[in-house]
Amino acid sequence: MFRIAVAAFMALLALPADALCLTAQSIDRGVVFRRADGHSGSAIRKDGQIFIDYAAEDGVRIDLRQTRFGIYETAMTQLFKDAPVMGAGTGLFAQRFVGKLAEPVAGGGWRGEVEVQFDVDNPSVVESLAQGWVWGAEFSFLSEFSGTLSGCTYRVIPVEVRFRTASRVFDQRFVYFPELGFGLESKRDGVTNKVMVLHAR
Repeated sequence: MFRIAVAAFMALLALPADALCLTAQSIDRGVVFRRADGHSGSAIRKDGQIFIDYAAEDGVRIDLRQTRFGIYETAMTQLFKDAPVMGAGTGLFAQRFVGKLAEPVAGGGWRGEVEVQFDVDNPSVVESLAQGWVWGAEFSFLSEFSGTLSGCTYRVIPVEVRFRTASRVFDQRFVYFPELGFGLESKRDGVTNKVMVLHAR
């Protein structure tokens, strides 16, 4: 009996790594990840959108994003605080991309305008903080490479993003997984935050 149990255990260890790796269907059931800053996140596809929670662990921080392909962010609810702060309000963003959005393909890109509506959810603020503006946006899909996460090798297309107004420039970087159909942010406004762990929920 002991030999049978050991044999069964060894057979499990011998399963190919691909048996635990994500597929194109994984995002429909949900995936989880961790980035270099230690914050855990989750992502799931619903109704053609990728919903990403970049701060899924318990705590004060909020970073919820509704996206296309994980890279075009159409709605965001954000509070970048790791501890309670008196008077801190949650930022609410809605972004409308003007034109057809391109799925990342190495060497390609997307350029256009993004209409932004911003407000703050803060009961201590009486006056409205709502405002709007228009970004000029450029998404560049860089050369594809293979990368390993959680013991699995995936194709990766880095996505460099620049938003610009007359007075401000804002940059982001994503890693897009063409086999999986979604991307995750890896750099924001000059701060790198690489994806370190990625697996099924």
